[in-house]
Amino acid sequence: MRLTPELIAQAPCYLNAVKDRELDLRSINFVSRCSRHSVPWSGAGYFYSEPSVGSAWDFGFPCHKIPAIENLGVTRDLNDSLDLTDNDIRSLSNFPSLPRLKCLLLSNNRISKIAPNLSQHLPNLTTVVLTNNAITELSDLDGLAGCKSIEILSLMDNPVAKKKYYREWVVWKIPSVRVLDFNKIKKTERDRAKKLFDGKTGPTALAESIAATKSSTFEPGEGVPLPLKPSVPVLTMSKEDQDKIKAALAKATTLDEITKLERALKEGKLPSSLKDQDPSNGGKAKRQKLSADGDEQEEEEEEDTEMH
Repeated sequence: MRLTPELIAQAPCYLNAVKDRELDLRSINFVSRCSRHSVPWSGAGYFYSEPSVGSAWDFGFPCHKIPAIENLGVTRDLNDSLDLTDNDIRSLSNFPSLPRLKCLLLSNNRISKIAPNLSQHLPNLTTVVLTNNAITELSDLDGLAGCKSIEILSLMDNPVAKKKYYREWVVWKIPSVRVLDFNKIKKTERDRAKKLFDGKTGPTALAESIAATKSSTFEPGEGVPLPLKPSVPVLTMSKEDQDKIKAALAKATTLDEITKLERALKEGKLPSSLKDQDPSNGGKAKRQKLSADGDEQEEEEEEDTEMH
């Protein structure tokens, strides 16, 4: 299910436990979550609803999973927290400018990529929860490095969390982080990160090698990279041969003849009827004649030669 403006307008919006205004876009039947007694949030166009008994969620109705982030501009930057848990999002990207947004909850998605310009659109993020996603390489976290205010970050149950130097890399790339995977960053970890990745004149060789390792995750819809060389050889035709076909087209009188010549020009193949005569064939040249039914008939004609 696409994240349409209508769906966003029907999603519950409320004050969470820390008194932040939160927009709830979890994987669920949004319409059913707006109870019959919901009242519009003043001037926002969203609904505040208390949990109701007998909703579609309670009866086990199928959930709607959002495949991509889009249309969040209609929220008009009125939320402090955005809950996108339990969806099918693959890329943390396509955000509008939301300077008010402080918290992103994205557990149980399929995120494998983070937009490099994320900090430009979400400059004041303090909490990012990416538990149980598909982030693979340490370099895939570079998109979070520009977010200078992130203090709480969760990457538990991602493949990247099992990488060597994982905690040190996160601390080095995002120095503002205080809590990683619900464990406080220690001073010894910060010192070790500096020793591993900070050289006298810049990043160490280890840091450069980690940064150069890119994820090879394939995303549906992105297409397959083309090979450097075509697997099927492309036939080329000289200008002289092209002129021969064009001249034959000008003299063609039947539709079949025109069709065959046009196909030959498109495929880059010179018809044998237009090829030069072969002098090694005893002065004989084969000429293909197009019949009315489209078949080619071969006939030989004697080359007139002058005796000197």
